[in-house]
Order: sequence, then structure tokens, then C-alpha cells
Amino acid sequence: MTLKDFDLFTNKIKEEAEKLGFIKIGFSNPEILETNKFLGEWIDAGFCGEMKWIEKSLQKRNNPKFLYPEVKTIISAAISYFCNFEHKNIPGFGKISRYAQGEDYHNVVKEKLKKLLNFIKKEKKNADGRIYVDSAPVMEKIWAAKSGLGWVGKNSLLITREAGSWIFLGEIFLNFELKTTETVIRDFCGSCEKCIKVCPTGAIVKSRVVNSEKCISYQTIENKGEIPESLRNKIGCWIYGCDICQEVCPWNKFSKETTEKRFLPEKINLNLDYLSNISEARFKKQFQKSPINRIKFSGFKRNVKIAVDNLL
Repeated sequence: MTLKDFDLFTNKIKEEAEKLGFIKIGFSNPEILETNKFLGEWIDAGFCGEMKWIEKSLQKRNNPKFLYPEVKTIISAAISYFCNFEHKNIPGFGKISRYAQGEDYHNVVKEKLKKLLNFIKKEKKNADGRIYVDSAPVMEKIWAAKSGLGWVGKNSLLITREAGSWIFLGEIFLNFELKTTETVIRDFCGSCEKCIKVCPTGAIVKSRVVNSEKCISYQTIENKGEIPESLRNKIGCWIYGCDICQEVCPWNKFSKETTEKRFLPEKINLNLDYLSNISEARFKKQFQKSPINRIKFSGFKRNVKIAVDNLL
């Protein structure tokens, strides 16, 4: 391909991605990352909790060729899931994170990336690739920042100027080279520390360092055992995830509502009395397309009980 051909092809991919609902995509070289030191220190500090798979997959996280040896380009794609509603503190009602209000993003984003990859295959002979949506040891925020989508905020989430941090990320590892969009995005967090100060459990121990074991999202989703008693009263009425550090982020004031209808809120009865008595069959039916299904009935009931206890 000539330089002009590269530009034309990347523009075609961008246009197709936009049609599929992605707000931004970027292209980067699959070089070896240097995140071992940071991740090692984070793990040694005990901040990864029960997520032992992170330590076991360090090699794959740093070198994308261990995931897909043929990779020549990494496409990072961002799609907004912002839906314009408020988390109201209604006595007797629970809260779930905004990202879990609709269908499971793993399935929705993967479906869109498959369509994008199929488009690429039709346009270029012998093109192939692998798709990842929070389903493999991919340093998605690092690759997204590297390709110019945004910057990693102080709450450790990727922030874009187009949709704040209310985004899902996905990647396509391609087997051929494309012109990169690599650039250093300015850290627009500046001196703001609202996300650090507002966290009720103090999980953001310093800028861009989160102690997972103190994080409400980790405790209500990733923790498969008992939630530490010292954290229970700080969880409040969150029964799946937590949006507190994102709700105070000034950049999220500019977010526009998602165009993907499957991310919009389903009608979910969050009355804690109702949820306390929900049957396993009803739980499975109600949340069969939701990421909430990930924590299974036992985890859900555990979280609901803590929320109920916090009412007393």
C-alpha cells in the first residue's frame, strides 16, 4: 500500500466504525509495553484482591504477540454507554452501575467489532484478526490512550473529550499494518482530585492507583466471597458496581446519550424488599441479558442483603 492508500483505508475503517456506533477509533503498533513494574508494585501492595489471573498473565499483557502472533496493528474502539438518568437516593431502593442498566456490553461490542472486522476482510485480501472485549489479558486503556482516544484519569478509567469516561472499549488485533494514530494526549485532569476525594471507601489511594479490595465495584462484582465487614456500611445501597467517581468527573458533564438502544436502561425493579425475596428463577429471567448475571444469584443476594442492612 502507498501512503495515500493507507490514509484512504484507515478513513474507510473509521467511517464504518462510526456507522456501527463507535464514537472514536485509533490505530497503534503492537510493541512490547513496559507495565511490569507498575503492575508488579500494584500486585505486591495487595491491590488486586482475588484477581490472581492478572499476575499470571503479565507476559501476555505486555506483549500482544503472545495473544495473537500475527498481529501488526491494534485497533482500539470506544463506544458511549451514557444514558441520561440520575442515581436517586430513594429510601428502600438499590442502585446498579449505569453500565449495567442495559444489555451485557461484552456481547454488544463484540458483535459490532465482528462487523467491523468482516468489513476489513472484504476490503483487503488475506486480512484477518482477533477481537477482544474485556475478555483477554489486553491492556485496553493503555492501547486506547496510545492510539489517541483519550487519557487515563485519576480514577484509572480512560477519559475521552467526546464522552468522558462513560465508554466501553474493544480491540481488533489485525494481521497487517495500518497507519497509526499514535499521539500523546494531554492529561486534562489537571489538578482536579474530585474522584479521589469522593470515594466513600478511599479506594483511589493516589492518582491512577486503585486498591481493588476497597473498591465498591470490585467488592460487589469480582469478590466471590464475603465482603469485609469494615466496608459494608460504606457500600450504601449499591448492589452492582458503583458510579460515584465518574459522577463527579467534570469531563462527564459533556457526555452525550448513547445511540445504542441496547445500552439504555431496562425497567428494573430495584425495590430492596422485592429483591430480597426474588427467586433464583426470577433472577435468571430478569437478568439473563444483563452483566449482572455474572455475579450469579448468590452474589446478588449477598449484595442485596448488605444494602438492606444499610437501611437500618
